[in-house]
Amino acid sequence: MNRELVLAVIIVLVLGVISYAATMSESPTGFAVSAQKSGSYVGTITINFDKEYPLVNKISVETTLGGEWCSGKAKVRFYDANGKEVASITMPSKSAHSTAKTSISVSDIKVKKAVAEAGGCLYIDKAKATLEFSRPFTTYITPTESQSQSVAVAGQTSTLNVEAIEKALNTITIKAGGMTTLCSNKVLCTYSFKETEANIGKTITYTVDAVDSVGKSSTYTGSYKVYGKVTLKKSGANMESQTLKFDKAYNNIQYVGIKLTPSGGSSTKGCIVQPRIEIYNAADKLVKAIDFSADTVATGSALGMFADLPAGTQVSKFVFILGWERVPVTGGTGSFCPTAARYVDFAEANLYYAAK
Repeated sequence: MNRELVLAVIIVLVLGVISYAATMSESPTGFAVSAQKSGSYVGTITINFDKEYPLVNKISVETTLGGEWCSGKAKVRFYDANGKEVASITMPSKSAHSTAKTSISVSDIKVKKAVAEAGGCLYIDKAKATLEFSRPFTTYITPTESQSQSVAVAGQTSTLNVEAIEKALNTITIKAGGMTTLCSNKVLCTYSFKETEANIGKTITYTVDAVDSVGKSSTYTGSYKVYGKVTLKKSGANMESQTLKFDKAYNNIQYVGIKLTPSGGSSTKGCIVQPRIEIYNAADKLVKAIDFSADTVATGSALGMFADLPAGTQVSKFVFILGWERVPVTGGTGSFCPTAARYVDFAEANLYYAAK
């Protein structure tokens, strides 16, 4: 290899190193976070934000294509922390080394990363993404009793959490249930409460007033729904299935919460299982079947999920079945999974209803 070729390779390697920068600032509509990467001789640029940002309601993007004597449209895709695409932008057409700019409005999505792809030119030299939020805090109920994080269970102590998205807020005022909670210089402010059975099926509203570190105010009115809850649990050794039959048939079930623990032991480590839960009404008719995504057996570790049911569903019993495969994943034991991997050691079913 001659000296000129070696020098060219070194230059490409140096230019191909992608740089990254991120900043947090205020925007006209609320808070904003920006991140950018730049480099040369790359077809895609991935921008990973320092965390998943919720409540994004506007995205602004700048891209610069690389190459010579070309023009094109870069495409930028946005993903949440689970890798699900939540938004995409096709940039205006620009010639190489010219910057294209555009923005879109979105509806309170969550964003963790952006991937910019060259289009029309071989390379993309730079990409910058700015996320704007509708407010500098998010709210949620714990314990989490549904996928929506906005559900309270009657008779159970719940907590309304107000959490700053980035910086600590100077003041946070929560007004709910006739009570007022005030927090100063906090990232997280909480209000604990216990709803009564009289409120089952009702939607309760609350208000949050917050002042950020530079004195800007934000007000948000949120809500949560109150549900009744019935829980049934069952344990048993060497059971290939578990049947949980409630004391009666329950009507108007809105959704269910499910937990189960596959049997374990060193011989089942690495085996693939796919639990199936069948839900029946009083007439012993199957009303819904739920299949967990395939997971790996872990001794004593519970698998859990929530599932919505059609409005007005009646539920009488659950049947937990542990499907399995005779193929171990990396680290599995032996040439196939032993029959011990088929057992359900523990099963729990939770019914949530909005009206008795």
